[in-house]
Amino acid sequence: MNGGQCVPVGEDILCNCPIGYSGSQCEIPYDLCQPNPCFNNGSCFQDAGGYNCACYDYFRGDQCETYISPCAKTSCFNGGSCLDEGYGIFQCYCLHNFTGELCDIKLDYCESNPCLNGMCKNEEYGYVCDCAHGYAGRNCDVAINYNCRHVDCQNNGRCIENEEGPSCSCVRGYSGIRCEVNVDDCSSSPCKNSATCVDGYDEYMCRCIPGFGGRHCEEDINECMEWKRCTENNRICIDRPRGYDCVCNSGFTGMNCHDPIDECVHMNCLNGGYCEDGYGINDAICVCPKGFSGTESNCDVLYKSGCELSPCLTNATCIPDILSLEGFRCECPESNVPYDKNCKPLPCVFSPCLNNGICYDNYDASFTCQCVGGFSGTHCETAQVIGKS
Repeated sequence: MNGGQCVPVGEDILCNCPIGYSGSQCEIPYDLCQPNPCFNNGSCFQDAGGYNCACYDYFRGDQCETYISPCAKTSCFNGGSCLDEGYGIFQCYCLHNFTGELCDIKLDYCESNPCLNGMCKNEEYGYVCDCAHGYAGRNCDVAINYNCRHVDCQNNGRCIENEEGPSCSCVRGYSGIRCEVNVDDCSSSPCKNSATCVDGYDEYMCRCIPGFGGRHCEEDINECMEWKRCTENNRICIDRPRGYDCVCNSGFTGMNCHDPIDECVHMNCLNGGYCEDGYGINDAICVCPKGFSGTESNCDVLYKSGCELSPCLTNATCIPDILSLEGFRCECPESNVPYDKNCKPLPCVFSPCLNNGICYDNYDASFTCQCVGGFSGTHCETAQVIGKS
């Protein structure tokens, strides 16, 4: 039935059914559109030969399976870019000065007549107004005041009236609409050799670093001649770029050879000795206490006896004593005569004061005479003459 063909198979007979029918005798019709074989919301229609798909725009294929972008057949004009937003929807993104769905309309910035008192002219990114006489501003909406009555020119600037309106004529060193800007006179970097430029009013000043002079610090100063460096004690001055060097005498150092070299820092004076620096080359010495010697060996040599120089007089006995200040002590012979530490009789023992003068022994083995009235001198030997008027 329904156009089926009978096919013998052994002792049996089978029906070969056309599309859309089934059953042993092709008697059962069935729907080829269920489920829908068409993609992307395509509509299915069954016919005698099978089925067909009716596709939406921008889809193609037997089952509407192929998407055709609208940007493939749509051109955005004047350099515009096409963006596919899906399902046949697109958007043209236009360059400046163009608009419209396909960027095919040139923008007219002057269409709204923005220039109130002047002529409008389209430009690449907008418009410009050619203002009529007496008006200014972007839209020619500002009436120009041609007098200087309300114009305040600063810093001694002078107001000038002209057809374009009042303007300020600035003195040298100033700029700006109202002469309010101090021109930077240091902008051209006039100062040389790392000097600092100080801007003034229509002038500048260069602060030089040591070693340079001149208006622009362009002159290398000979410090040895300019400031009399290194002139004390025949020291030698050598001029250098940006400075000078002093060749110091022995025993001195520093920029100007004013600092003495302390050679005592390298000395180690022993046994209570102390160092004295003569401020020459290798002339520091150890001053040793009594009983020690050896300035070259740092007071490390002990005297065998302080009596080697026979310091005691008048048959006195010298006894070594390294703990005493002198390194010895004297034992004087028994006598009623007073002695000093070396057993030398004190000066007043010998009655050096004359004319009843009174003698006093001093600590340094000397003496002093206190003279009576009418006499003077070291020994009270001179009689004073009293004259009458």
